[in-house]
Amino acid sequence: MPDDTVIFAYHHSIGDGQSGLAFHHSLLSALNKPHDTAADPQDVIPIPSSHVLRPPVENLTNVSVSFKTLCRTFYDSLCPESWTAGFKAWTLDPVAKEPNLQVDLRLWEIPAADVTDLLQTCREHGTTLTGALYALAVKTMSRVYSETEPTQPRRFTTMHIVVAVSLRRFTGTSALHMCDEVSAHYSYPPLLHPSSNRSLSPESFPWVAAAEYSSTLRKGVKPSREVVGTIRYLYSLGISKQYFLGMLGQKRGFTLEISNVGQFPSDTTVDHAEKPWSIGSMHFGQCDAVTGGLKLSLVGSPSGTVNVVFSWGKGSVEEAVADSFVIGFKQGIASILAKSET
Repeated sequence: MPDDTVIFAYHHSIGDGQSGLAFHHSLLSALNKPHDTAADPQDVIPIPSSHVLRPPVENLTNVSVSFKTLCRTFYDSLCPESWTAGFKAWTLDPVAKEPNLQVDLRLWEIPAADVTDLLQTCREHGTTLTGALYALAVKTMSRVYSETEPTQPRRFTTMHIVVAVSLRRFTGTSALHMCDEVSAHYSYPPLLHPSSNRSLSPESFPWVAAAEYSSTLRKGVKPSREVVGTIRYLYSLGISKQYFLGMLGQKRGFTLEISNVGQFPSDTTVDHAEKPWSIGSMHFGQCDAVTGGLKLSLVGSPSGTVNVVFSWGKGSVEEAVADSFVIGFKQGIASILAKSET
């Protein structure tokens, strides 16, 4: 693009979040190692025969489903909806019946100095950045729900949050490969009562909840492989199409999806004259889907900043609700940074 912005768009069926980093790493490497002679723009670029696609994830790691998980899956599929954990979960607006490609985005850059303070504060409280963001999201979403439905008794008591989990640690796949090796961790945190949901201050940030979720997520990474194994049963039973299409027009499965793809590596050992091309800032976002009504996507830029993209599809959530969440989330991060400065 004219402003030196490169956009790489791809479907989740061929690549996970870290595949975006792999593409930009490959592009940057190619720009900094050009051929001596320029190629004809009309030439067909041959793909080396040595390049092969990664095998399916189920061939690289154990995705077998435990008896407990299998029973729970069948139970949720066959029992009345009012008996399921998701019945009392606030998941924003229903899934659209007809596909809609319009997506709203809010881009936010956290400066490198603030990122350093943020990570240090997280370590001091025994949590990861993802754990802190999760706890903040629960706090913020609870406040938004209180504003949306202030009367008692409230229809919903929980929310459903999904956090993306990379399976590359189990498959041995390099960060430079483009593939789809991802699963997720699911949770139903309670919607906090309005009396405990006042504006955050340096003293009231939910660090205990952040540390607890970090521990829970750490323990849940390995079992998350069962999600992939469970999906295989849909195809084995021949019900995959009706399962996925059956979500259209129905209550949304998740309130919020959090994806943190990590930091794009910076090469500070090479002189700029040797590698004139570089990436200054990077954003990672997602289109609308039948999953979380709101998506919270993070990536670290080579400069040390962390860029956050809030995204939601038209009809997934009211814009006023989404903007209220974005504003509250930013204020929550500011409260952490205020604590780190005291």
